[in-house]
Amino acid sequence: LPGGEMAEAVAGIALRSLELGLQLAAPFIVAATLFQVGIGLVSRLTPHVQVSVIAAPAQILAGIGLLALMLPAILGLWQGTLREVFSSLPGMN
Repeated sequence: LPGGEMAEAVAGIALRSLELGLQLAAPFIVAATLFQVGIGLVSRLTPHVQVSVIAAPAQILAGIGLLALMLPAILGLWQGTLREVFSSLPGMN
């Protein structure tokens, strides 16, 4: 089937969107995984303590803190990618 230039551009943008989403989410995925492994270890070492009561608010606070630290880098990457994608669209030069 003939896709045309615009169809290829849209497929490229979809691919770039997925890549960007994974790049932006990677620090949060790694931090959450490490946090859960740590909570699992603490839970195993002290089975009589309800770790989940403390873990849920701590994970939320850690996520907000990580977002505050990463926001300038995330916005810079997002803005650069948007410029790159929009400049690569046919007819947008």
